[in-house]
Amino acid sequence: MQDYQHSKKQWVTMNKQSITLGIISYNEGALMERLLNQLAEFVDEIIVVDSFSTDNTHEIISRFKHAKLFNSTIRDNFALIRNEVIAHSSSDYILMMDCDELLENPEVFFKQTFTEDAYMFPRKNYVDGEFMKNAYPDYQGRLFKNNGKIKYERAVHEVLYGYTNIIPLAQHLFHHKSREKFISNDSKYRSIINNGGNGMSIVDMSDDTIFKGWYQYEQFPNGAASRWCSDNGSVTIECADPSIQAIGIYISTVGKFKQARLTAKAGRKVVGKLDFEPERGTYFIPVNVSDVAPATVTLNIIKCWDTREYVNDPRTLGLFVDRIWTEAPGTIADFKVLFEPDVKLTIKGDAHDNGIMPCIVSSGYWETATQKVIDKFVTTDDVCLDVGANIGAIAIPLALRAKKVFAFEVGNVPYGYLCRNILENNLTNIEVVKGAVANEPGKLYYYYTYPNVGGSFVSTEKHSNSNGLTEEIEAFALDSMIDRFDRVDFIKMDIEGYELNALNGAVELLKKFSPKLYIEFNPVAFKNMHGNEIKPLWDFLANTYPYIYVVRDWNLRRVTSYEEVMSEIDFTTRTLEDLLCLNEEYIE
Repeated sequence: MQDYQHSKKQWVTMNKQSITLGIISYNEGALMERLLNQLAEFVDEIIVVDSFSTDNTHEIISRFKHAKLFNSTIRDNFALIRNEVIAHSSSDYILMMDCDELLENPEVFFKQTFTEDAYMFPRKNYVDGEFMKNAYPDYQGRLFKNNGKIKYERAVHEVLYGYTNIIPLAQHLFHHKSREKFISNDSKYRSIINNGGNGMSIVDMSDDTIFKGWYQYEQFPNGAASRWCSDNGSVTIECADPSIQAIGIYISTVGKFKQARLTAKAGRKVVGKLDFEPERGTYFIPVNVSDVAPATVTLNIIKCWDTREYVNDPRTLGLFVDRIWTEAPGTIADFKVLFEPDVKLTIKGDAHDNGIMPCIVSSGYWETATQKVIDKFVTTDDVCLDVGANIGAIAIPLALRAKKVFAFEVGNVPYGYLCRNILENNLTNIEVVKGAVANEPGKLYYYYTYPNVGGSFVSTEKHSNSNGLTEEIEAFALDSMIDRFDRVDFIKMDIEGYELNALNGAVELLKKFSPKLYIEFNPVAFKNMHGNEIKPLWDFLANTYPYIYVVRDWNLRRVTSYEEVMSEIDFTTRTLEDLLCLNEEYIE
């Protein structure tokens, strides 16, 4: 076997960045040898995370002087295994490869200078040597900065998150499988998906067909990562509000064509269109859904023209749409955060709202006591969940302090404002999850209420809503997402009386991560919206957390019984309390 140490040093001098080759494996010795023979001389470091292979994989790795082998007990979650590779890497960039892949023109590839956060390769898939054209270009995010922020998520068909932008590359990955191997993997992948995957399209390369569908709750995983890789791609969004004036999309990556035309259709009726020159950024497609709402609106790319000189591959438009939302008439105001007074922010909300937006318009702030809790109890390394994010008035302060925020919102109208507010304020560490957090998956009804839009709620029962909009929505349990989180440190939960249902679906998450919990305790919402008494919520909290505090203008008052927490709620001047639940006693 060739000693690659000398040629490796030669290539290091030609590159401005060091590169780690990252590989995950299990009993793929022959393919591992082929891959290392192709790429070992070009990289500074090789990190292999193996699942205790029983073939000759370990012996092959030992032949390469700058290769390091780590064994992992993780099974059935490829994102977590890839994240182990990241944890062991020390170079500026990581090139993540599978054993059954090869890189096109590595001599050319490694002479390039890389500056962006992340890059994606078009991948050509072959089954028994036959090119699967329907799967092309099958973009894969595989080259990225080793900055501690960029990682993988999703148990299978894993994707990157945490980058500011991701750029397409001209070089291809070549992915070869036997039909027998593909069918075996496909069965395993579908099993993993059914145990908690996200929305995606599955390409069945055994017979070159494509199956599309959503798994559990998320139409746009990773706060939304939907791929339009050809001019017949489409995405959909529910438009329940007749006053919606536009559909917003955020595009992170564009492809071959300089110009494109999008149409928005509700059934066969065209409700909007946009001719535009696709570049990275936000676009709005004007629509009129006043006579068709509620309706599912589909966006299609119907025309592309004029090519870009620098894109050297045969794909058509190749848009990557990272978020999609609806835009209705609203109010925009300056927004302030107590612990980041110099950060300039804006926030947009419903013009009919008589709660959140009037407070922000008049003072610039929303829930200063909550901001003080964030300032005191959230650190820069924390991962936070904002369950009931609404327009983002709490998610934004969380994002200014925490490493990562998952913002959960169910209603199409607030979801639209939430997406707009995240993008407008350039907050790249918020991941939006659309759906209702509950005790189990299924159908619920969301009631968007005027003028108190902050009091919108979900219910298992469908009834009239003369003061707003009603939507049928998908529910899921937080426990179904547990593999997506490396850690959870802080949860804010305010979902208008549905908190106990959500917590009953998060028992394993709470046990695994022991997060701080900041939760609304609202007996009026429990009674009026669900016909339930609130004491079972207290019992759950008291059985889970040893220290519970009422938060009032930042003063913390410890409570140890249901009677204590209810003692100052008179249902007139005081209708609820905010509770901070901790695993350790707070000592000022």
